[in-house]
Amino acid sequence: MTSETPETHDAALARAATDATNATAEAPPSHRETCFVCFKPQVTCVCADITPVHNRVGVSVLQHPRERAHPLGTARFVELGLVNSEVIVAFTGARERDVPLPLPSGTGLLYPRPDALDLEHVPVSAQPRHLLVLDGTWSQARGLYKAHPWLAQLPHYQLSPDTPSRYRIRREPRPEYVSTLESVLLALRILEPDTQGFEGLLSAFDALVDTQIAHHQRARAAGRPKRQKRVRKERRYKGVPRWLAEDAERLVGLYAEALPPASAGPAKSGPLLQLVAMRLATGETFERLVRPVEGLPDAEALATLGLRPEDFESAIAPAELAAALDAYLRPGDVGLAWNRSTPSLMHDATGRPHRMRLLKPVLRELGPFDEHGSLQSLDVLAEAARTAATDASAVSAPGDAAGRGRSAADAEGHAPLAAHADAPLTRVRGRAAARLANLAWVAHTTREHGRQRAVSDEGRSVGSDIGPGG
Repeated sequence: MTSETPETHDAALARAATDATNATAEAPPSHRETCFVCFKPQVTCVCADITPVHNRVGVSVLQHPRERAHPLGTARFVELGLVNSEVIVAFTGARERDVPLPLPSGTGLLYPRPDALDLEHVPVSAQPRHLLVLDGTWSQARGLYKAHPWLAQLPHYQLSPDTPSRYRIRREPRPEYVSTLESVLLALRILEPDTQGFEGLLSAFDALVDTQIAHHQRARAAGRPKRQKRVRKERRYKGVPRWLAEDAERLVGLYAEALPPASAGPAKSGPLLQLVAMRLATGETFERLVRPVEGLPDAEALATLGLRPEDFESAIAPAELAAALDAYLRPGDVGLAWNRSTPSLMHDATGRPHRMRLLKPVLRELGPFDEHGSLQSLDVLAEAARTAATDASAVSAPGDAAGRGRSAADAEGHAPLAAHADAPLTRVRGRAAARLANLAWVAHTTREHGRQRAVSDEGRSVGSDIGPGG
């Protein structure tokens, strides 16, 4: 839970609102501008209406991933309006679902299980000291509950609202079901009836609903057609994100090298010493060695990275790294790293954030996992990918590449992401070359598995359509 003082929370909210206003003023007009504090469209921004309430009973919201960016969600009201609150996007990795969140003792789950206690009739001595709430549509909430078995072990509480939900822009399946914000505030009114300010949050909530309805009515009166649902293109890959599948030719693999932490645990790595990149579709490489402000590590430490002091004779200063990388990147390039270490080291060196995709979270969904249920390391995954590619080449006929397995090109005829993984990186110094090549191999294999799954599903679909008499 947050440990912010009321002053810090208020100041942070004010700074965020100022930053969002400045960013909006400087940005070119867009079709639908967004407030980056409440994450609502600017026409329904609620920041000016929210006055934070200093609640005693803490609130944690476990949010379905699809609800995180929903413009009509109410969990953001909870986060901005209650000082003692947090919103946690639900883990998507299979292994993490069995691991309980680090919640305070005395936590109760607000979820209408048949044996859940009606919170209004629970004695004060048995009331929860902390609330956990699931955020999403009711279908998503049920999915969260089933996907996280540890939730069933918590004490369950439910509410009995006297009136239907005030959230008139999203339909509830039953009259007694209310939005996330309403359920939290109804519970807090029971648990701490002397706390002031809850009605103000509900008023801000009502203002959002009224503004949204009025906006729709104006649009309808002006003859603006109702927004049509986007027609989803047929996916040639299954189980992998679009940026790794259809848009893979834009990927640029990145690896930042640094000395590991001196001690075990959450200690931070040393300063960035080397940044390497490769355009996965073409093999075009980038390498810069960086001389830290505090000076180079000794030769023995550098040797663990496959580097030597003389390699740094032409090294650049950290402040020059961003410009050098910008000169290499092209418009539309998408950075790809294995985990958060690379963007974190780049941020520390350049002083600016570097947005990029991460491959490890994708593999957390797909595996393979070791005997302890943990995701295997990048090096192990890459070695398995190379072995599989070698085995496939050994059993394929010379003319088979464009046929059954399409090992030389993917479904659109693009070269495999690993086609340039090893040869160009012979010019890159140190172990960074192997790490970047491994990233390319694992990216290629993950993408290829997605293609094979799509082909397999298509084959099953065709078979079922033909039927017994086909």
